[in-house]
Amino acid sequence: MNYKLNIIYHFSPIKNNMFDYHINKLRKYIPKFNNKRIVNIATGDGLHSPDYVRERLSGLDIQFFETPNSNEYRESLGFFEKLLPAVESLDINEYTFFGHSKSNSDKRQLDSYKRPHRLWTEYCYNHNLSDIDGVVDKLQTYHTYGIFKRTIGLETVASDSKWHYSGTFFWFKNSEIFNKDWKSKIDSGRYGTEAFLGRLIDDNNSYCAFNLNGDLGKPMSIFDENSSWKSELDTIKFKRIVMIPVFCESHLVKYQIDNIVETINPDYIVYNEGMFPRGPESSTIISDNFISEYTLDGNRGFDYEDMKDIISKKQKEYPDVNIILNEMKYPSNLSHAPGCYTLACSNFDELGIDVSEGDYIFPLEGDVFHHQDSKDEIEGYLEQLKPNTGFRSVWIDFLENQYYAEKITLAESGRSRKVCIRFGDMDWYKDVLSNFMTQTYPMLYPTDLVTYHYAWWRPDKFKELRYAQLNRNKSYWDEFDTGLQEIKMVEDTHKGDVVLRPSTTRTDGFKYASFIDIEHPVHVTAHPNYIKRGV
Repeated sequence: MNYKLNIIYHFSPIKNNMFDYHINKLRKYIPKFNNKRIVNIATGDGLHSPDYVRERLSGLDIQFFETPNSNEYRESLGFFEKLLPAVESLDINEYTFFGHSKSNSDKRQLDSYKRPHRLWTEYCYNHNLSDIDGVVDKLQTYHTYGIFKRTIGLETVASDSKWHYSGTFFWFKNSEIFNKDWKSKIDSGRYGTEAFLGRLIDDNNSYCAFNLNGDLGKPMSIFDENSSWKSELDTIKFKRIVMIPVFCESHLVKYQIDNIVETINPDYIVYNEGMFPRGPESSTIISDNFISEYTLDGNRGFDYEDMKDIISKKQKEYPDVNIILNEMKYPSNLSHAPGCYTLACSNFDELGIDVSEGDYIFPLEGDVFHHQDSKDEIEGYLEQLKPNTGFRSVWIDFLENQYYAEKITLAESGRSRKVCIRFGDMDWYKDVLSNFMTQTYPMLYPTDLVTYHYAWWRPDKFKELRYAQLNRNKSYWDEFDTGLQEIKMVEDTHKGDVVLRPSTTRTDGFKYASFIDIEHPVHVTAHPNYIKRGV
């Protein structure tokens, strides 16, 4: 049977990140409709222009209308004046879907509203448009199709509507709508569209494909016992976002991406590339010589062209992972390293990444790895996290090769640093990030996961840069480099401690590097600092 499938859609193009969300949904689903494709664009202050909307939806053979934007009318004015008349037909083989740019008001972007409303909208798209053959099959028996059907809720604003699809995404069989006196049910009030089908069609002729009880948009955590979405937590896809500020880390990044994909299974990997204005310890002396020697333009690292090539290749290798190389330009007055790190791990809006409650964020660094067999361990920790919690791991700082590490990181009290935060709200997330310098995270759960931190795997110019970034006197670096050279010749040593900082007065092991022989992530074995001959 050849069915005619129409889509009518009301688009209020508010200038926030929901605009791209709805554009992407339309570009995904509109090609499924083989008859009329009609979009009504709301116009007015604070909205993208109709021309811009047309440009973003170009090539889809859409007929466009325009109506003034109004909070009083919302989608109803366009629905009754433009969209319904355009698909009026008594053809028994014609079916029409209506949708709109739901959850895009500024109020719905607030943390308390954001997650429930985004889920509500996502479910409206998916359940109505993922299986259109299934929809048409149901419409052989029923007159309408949708989800979240309610028989109460509109009593005070549309008493003659006996039921409605909460969210106002729905299908109808044209011949069953337009063979009635539908124009007598025109109501341009803000609930007119939502109430429309319930004024024309009996309850028993309306099909509900999916339902949840309660107020779907109630401003509360979806993890709350009273949330309508609590029962859906096991089925909701929570994003995994890896955020990594980098500057001259290409020699490790080329291997790190493979490691992240295998151990974390991310949706996004973001490399925010750029120089902190005062370096990683807020004390770098940024001279003209430093800029000339280690940057391309005062911001990008000297290896930036290599970074672009690496990211380009990995984007093709992992098409299901959104790998982003973003050029950071830190404000010149942002001289505090924790502030720079926090900015580069939280610029989601700039990147067009929608972060919502329950998503997993991994704020890492460009020189950290996890063993390839740790994927299940990491997964187990993630399953235990609730929003505004996270976990830390045992960090081992390796020096020059895989056989030596900072002695203080091998002690029982060792170093424990952040790995993952389950997003609840931005304030809590940034509070964790602010500990970048102190590296103390009492708010995060401790774990046995080992993070391999290749802090001093820095060949040639990369090592010279590190010396220049960390503000120490020349004798300090001369002594330190002597220790690294001894480590480099590990097969000729006694495998005992190597003195790195002979002048230190600290007694906690900071003076030494210690021998350690453990298995490393397979991904780093091609790095030039990895010794392949063994000891």
